[in-house]
Amino acid sequence: MKTLIHFSIVVLSFLLVTEISIAQKNDNNLAIRYIKLGNSYRQAGEYDIAEQFLTKAKTLLAGNNSFFGKYWTAAANEYFAYTYCDKGKKNKATSALLSAIETYDRIIKQPDGSQEAAKKMLKMIEDVGCPCMITVREFNDEVLIAPENQEDNDEEYNEPAPLKGVSMPQNGSAKSRDYCNSNLSDVPGDLPSNVENLALCSNKFSSFPTSLSRYKNLKFLDLSNNSLKELSSNIGDMKSLSTLLLNKNQISKISDNICNLKNLKVLDLRGNPLQFTEIKKLIQCLPNTLIYHDLYERVEEEEE
Repeated sequence: MKTLIHFSIVVLSFLLVTEISIAQKNDNNLAIRYIKLGNSYRQAGEYDIAEQFLTKAKTLLAGNNSFFGKYWTAAANEYFAYTYCDKGKKNKATSALLSAIETYDRIIKQPDGSQEAAKKMLKMIEDVGCPCMITVREFNDEVLIAPENQEDNDEEYNEPAPLKGVSMPQNGSAKSRDYCNSNLSDVPGDLPSNVENLALCSNKFSSFPTSLSRYKNLKFLDLSNNSLKELSSNIGDMKSLSTLLLNKNQISKISDNICNLKNLKVLDLRGNPLQFTEIKKLIQCLPNTLIYHDLYERVEEEEE
């Protein structure tokens, strides 16, 4: 009888530990999602919503003393700092960033880790002040930053800062093709069916090439610096895409089908005449995508 009771206790303990582990994993995944959503809303100028998501993330991570918990709590503090800085609150931004750096220094040993990027950002805030319009990007769990130049005329397009960590594999690969600056207006006929990385930048495309949807393995697509006016519905068929560069076009409309691209990690839309409603739609339907877009200024309505 005692043996049976002991066995039952062991089984119940195992089930309890397993249930707690699953719950913790779900909380961790949700916390990461909230942090990414917070940054997306920060980029869109929705600072109150951004802070709500970041607060939710920190609440889920509270008490998680693993490397994961400490790392993502520090990341949340770092995103809080950028949100505060965008709002012109330099002291709060500095405090949040120092907190993130302190944690990073304790848990990350590699010399080029998140702590170094955060320290560079802290120096920028100290030198330039707030707001300094920081654009934050995350690749492979490391936070990368690129300051936006705000001194030029609003009507002029500023050359995008390089997307750190985003580049097409060398053209020597059999699955990569680089046709940039080739005076093309259509997709080359000799494009291999298994192509994964395709660069068509700086050509003469006036519409999105519908034939591209046939290339089911395509992961990286660069159509920047063309004359595209809209993204047609067939964009939603390119479900393997992880990087889509469309900066410096004339895009004013994007098909809702782009929301089907659940594997999309990076989307660059800077330098296009897009309304903020289009950007907001993308932020909401692609919460795990890092979206580069032009900055929008909130305009308050005048009372009559």
